[in-house]
Amino acid sequence: MCCARIENIKLIGTCTCVMEKKSETAEEWTNRYPPEIISKELLSGPKAVLVPQGSPNLRSVAADSIEASQLFTNTETFSMKTMSSMHIRTTCTGDLVYFELKHHAPQLKRIIDDQHARFDEAQGKLSKVRKKQSGLEDRINHAMLQHNLLEQRLHCLKNLAGAHKKPLSKAEREFKSDTHHFTGVELDSLRTSIDTLRARLRRLNQSSKGDVANQQTKKVRNYVLYAQISQLKSSLAKLSLLNSENAES
Repeated sequence: MCCARIENIKLIGTCTCVMEKKSETAEEWTNRYPPEIISKELLSGPKAVLVPQGSPNLRSVAADSIEASQLFTNTETFSMKTMSSMHIRTTCTGDLVYFELKHHAPQLKRIIDDQHARFDEAQGKLSKVRKKQSGLEDRINHAMLQHNLLEQRLHCLKNLAGAHKKPLSKAEREFKSDTHHFTGVELDSLRTSIDTLRARLRRLNQSSKGDVANQQTKKVRNYVLYAQISQLKSSLAKLSLLNSENAES
């Protein structure tokens, strides 16, 4: 038992030297070298002693015989030695447990402090999650409200009178076909007439440079031509406006 105690003391001293040489954090050291607060020998407890079973072939001994008296004396002596050995072993075990716990007290304190720090960090993260959860719930409720409002607006737009256009009547269809025919045929003829009048005006202007006597007559003719051209331009503008309105309808 004393040899085991010496070995435990040597082991503790070796662990102390190694921990002093290492410049790692408590968490890294704990992960690499799991701490043994109490040695495995102490945790395992005393070894079980197997009691031999009595053989049925042994002969019985009388209580008042010499063998029985000698057996009783030996048993009593063995019990006293066993009790003394158990007392010594219990004392040594208690000393070892006290020594190891006292030696590992700083390490235990570091482990407890680390656990408290982790617990505080977990509580802080949990409180942040709770705060964010309330904010997310508000945002989800706001998004659902906006979604419902958009659905209502879409339903109202579907029910508008302008969304469903009525088909054109017979008279409207005939008027639209006439305007399309007019814009397709008459508009081209009007443009051709305007181009012809412009050509005639240019020729008259060129021929009127040398004829001073007929200047007044040419002015009248030019005035008539300008009037016709302006009238044709106004008619063309009206037709274009009418065509654009029909196209929009």
